[in-house]
Amino acid sequence: MNDQTITTVATHYIKSEKKQEFLQWLERIRAETSKFEGYIDSTLIMPIEGHSDEHVSIFRFNNYENLKHWLKSDIQNQMAEEVSAISYKKVKVAPYKSLEFWFNGTKAPSRLKMSLITYLGLLPLVITIRPIVEYFLDWHYLILTSISTAIGVLCMSYFVMPFLNRLLLAKKN
Repeated sequence: MNDQTITTVATHYIKSEKKQEFLQWLERIRAETSKFEGYIDSTLIMPIEGHSDEHVSIFRFNNYENLKHWLKSDIQNQMAEEVSAISYKKVKVAPYKSLEFWFNGTKAPSRLKMSLITYLGLLPLVITIRPIVEYFLDWHYLILTSISTAIGVLCMSYFVMPFLNRLLLAKKN
């Protein structure tokens, strides 16, 4: 379990007049985080104007111990204080192993169940998206595959997995 990739998702609620300051802060924290052992990558998901004000930053480390080292570091604590000054609400931070971030709830399902649900969600997308993209675009195989994959990932994250979570993992009352 110690060698398992871990993803930390932080949801930021930034004051509207401080968005540029937040983007500068984000570049600094990415640079600082990348200096720590086990850092893999980071991503920012910007809010959709008029629909949400949540800025989501995702950091991945190669294992929990390296993530914990980063989270307890002085530089991370200093950066957390800085971002709280430009936020109107406390930052939410949640760590996930593997693909657990697709599965809502306090306890992720077993790996087998996660794999089966992911397969059920992914199979129809793999079968349908590529032919549809190919129908509209007569481009090189690698470009079509890249576009199809990007569409599939977005569909899985925003539509398919939330739907399957509600359908298959909803708590029975």
